[in-house]
Amino acid sequence: MTRREEREEAFLMLFEKEFAPEKSPEEIYGDAKDARDVEDSDYIRAVLAGVSEHRAELDELLDAHAHGWKRNRISGVARAAILLACYEMLYMADVPTRVSLNEAIELMKKYDEDKARVFVNGVLNAISRDERVLAKRNEQA
Repeated sequence: MTRREEREEAFLMLFEKEFAPEKSPEEIYGDAKDARDVEDSDYIRAVLAGVSEHRAELDELLDAHAHGWKRNRISGVARAAILLACYEMLYMADVPTRVSLNEAIELMKKYDEDKARVFVNGVLNAISRDERVLAKRNEQA
């Protein structure tokens, strides 16, 4: 699988996790592998486990930059794209920030409406300039 394909599968699994919060990342991964015949991927495993482990921090960033929007009012698709991109920006030094942003927008183009894409773009651009994200990226450099 290409990184783009892995990223899309990770995004889909994060979306699925929104509807099955009781399931562990490993269960979500296993179910998706069985249902969609997904190839084994260290990247997908890392994203699922990492988003789960750092969910409070990622939600805090989302809340801080989704001006006027409560998290529960944001579509599951948009939340999954934001969580994925935020995780990559904070914890995957090998993924440039602009790649995380661009890939999130490509996922939004495919899975949600234009208004949501614009919203996600604005939120992710603001998050990418957040002091916490910039500090973490500088530590990784």
